[in-house]
Amino acid sequence: MKFLLALLAVLLIEIALFVVIGGYLGLWLTLAWVLLAGALGLVLLKGIAMMGPVSMSRDMFEFRNAQSLMPHRVLVVIAATLLLFPGFMTDFFGLLLLIQPVRRLIIRKINRKFDDVMATATTGPKSRGSVIVDAEWVEAGDPGKPSQPPSDKTLH
Repeated sequence: MKFLLALLAVLLIEIALFVVIGGYLGLWLTLAWVLLAGALGLVLLKGIAMMGPVSMSRDMFEFRNAQSLMPHRVLVVIAATLLLFPGFMTDFFGLLLLIQPVRRLIIRKINRKFDDVMATATTGPKSRGSVIVDAEWVEAGDPGKPSQPPSDKTLH
């Protein structure tokens, strides 16, 4: 449901931008912009396709390195796809993704978010302070035997 609402919002924004910006530019410049952006998207997709297939079995390190080609290629494919859609907002974000420093920033932010998720998954949620539990433990024996006194082993 959230996806449909987001898609509807994007479509309404695109229509509003066509009305406002198209009113300033006029019909022919607006059509030229849409056609040129679509042609740029096609050229970019063809260029990425000519670079060779992306192997999805590569190590995840490829995606974590901001200098690696893999995440840049993925973001350029997203940019080209956005340029194929007619609209000023999608064209803006598509052109923005073509700027290499912007792609590096996005890759770093994704990696930081991924690191946070992985840290939470392996160590639990982050807390402000550490909690140290000092306790003694007793090995459980047979229910019929009397219990043994606590050992001098402690957990730290």
